[in-house]
Amino acid sequence: MYSDDRQARSSGASSYAPRGPGDHVAGTVTGVLAGPSGRATLDLEALLADARRAPGGCSVRFLPELERLVESLNSEAALTTGGAATVAQRLRTALTRPVQLRMLRSAVPAIAHIEPAPVFVTGLPGSGAGLLHNLLAEHPAVDAPTLWELAEPVARAAGPREFRALIGRGRAEAEAGARALHGRPAGLLRAATRPGGCSWLLGNAFQSLTFALSWRVPGYADRLMDGSMTEAYHFHREQLQALCHRIPGPAPLLRDPFHAGHLGDLFEVYPNARVIVVHHDPLRTVTATAGISHALADWAVPAAIRWRRDGNGRTVSSAG
Repeated sequence: MYSDDRQARSSGASSYAPRGPGDHVAGTVTGVLAGPSGRATLDLEALLADARRAPGGCSVRFLPELERLVESLNSEAALTTGGAATVAQRLRTALTRPVQLRMLRSAVPAIAHIEPAPVFVTGLPGSGAGLLHNLLAEHPAVDAPTLWELAEPVARAAGPREFRALIGRGRAEAEAGARALHGRPAGLLRAATRPGGCSWLLGNAFQSLTFALSWRVPGYADRLMDGSMTEAYHFHREQLQALCHRIPGPAPLLRDPFHAGHLGDLFEVYPNARVIVVHHDPLRTVTATAGISHALADWAVPAAIRWRRDGNGRTVSSAG
């Protein structure tokens, strides 16, 4: 269930109001190159240079994975300037997470000795895994990190003001997702102070299939499914240790729709984990997954650019 600390720190309003995806101005976002017809691409070198200017700098621990993701985003996703700015900010933030975590573990050595034994819920969208996750979060034997905690896994908060700022950032993320998924069940339980998905932690290693829900990156998704995610789960565990130290509680309860594809890697890193795999009618789950992807694509892809099948059955852009 939510610990007393988590409930207390989830209360109160915040005046924090960061920019939304539509607030980015083309040509002013570091790492984004505006192109014709409203399209844009990512400049990886500029992203890395910008991230290095952050306090503590950035890490290239997962640089090959980042390179593969950026390659797919540039060649397959047909990014708008707003969509490119949004993903650039996400990638820039992820680049700083390993450094922030290393600094935190150096300041608080006890974090490295925490041995989490999480409970994972996994199941495709439409399977009911999200609902089960929220129901199990009320059980006293588990503690479900909220969206704001997972979005800010290594931030240190000295008091209520800092916690309100963190919650405010989580609220902005939740509201952006809810707008994109307006009217769909997947958005109904999305809130800063409700249980969040641990795709945030894997995304900080640039190894999460949730990138393929927001942007059309089939090349990246194929390589991710075929490769090992052991190192990504090691980083997942390091971030979870920091979360458990910040707000202690019983067994962490976590969810990601795509854990089932890498259970071998998950159990190698978390040998004491328990995994609940939720099944449903494949027609329902595939339809729900496609619907979410389509809704998010409408936000990231220009209206003039859509996908069609060519004469050889390949998926191609209708604009090129």
